[in-house]
Amino acid sequence: MLFAASVYWRGAAFSAEVASTLPRTALDLAGHPANPFGGTNSATVLIFVSVDCPISNKYAPEIQRLKGLFEKRNVMFWMVYPDADTQVTEIKEHAREFGLGDRILRDPNHFLVKKAHATVTPEAAIFDRNRRLVYFGRIDDRFVALGQARAEATYKDLEQNLTTLLQGKPIAQKQTKAIGCHISGVK
Repeated sequence: MLFAASVYWRGAAFSAEVASTLPRTALDLAGHPANPFGGTNSATVLIFVSVDCPISNKYAPEIQRLKGLFEKRNVMFWMVYPDADTQVTEIKEHAREFGLGDRILRDPNHFLVKKAHATVTPEAAIFDRNRRLVYFGRIDDRFVALGQARAEATYKDLEQNLTTLLQGKPIAQKQTKAIGCHISGVK
């Protein structure tokens, strides 16, 4: 007797055959698999953002500044939306409203979330030219805790770590705790 294996995903049962077709990568806004690690970049930065996280939204100017500073040095920045329930139209509007650019990925199956060890938005991850994760955590220390922020950051982790990496030096602190909105489905 032959039994069909089932996999549960978002509360629905799927056959093993269907489950094997689920994306094992992020998606572009058209729903096609997308690889942020292609090309010959000096580094790739993933910044996990959300349409409804006020902390994530407050970082838009800093994200724009960092992109302007480092993209000319061959660092590729990607905005990653990890919430499976966020609609493409919401993402497009959010990215436009906050000036986040056009390198946008959806990560509904948390492929990049797992690769970058992300747990909240906003959170950043730096991958070196060999696609190794060399840093993950906060963008800077402006937020001390939920509801507690400094007027200005005293340490700019993402900027400092990118500078260090581009100088060919090892990053000393490979992980920091990011303060932000929890990514649904991540423990």
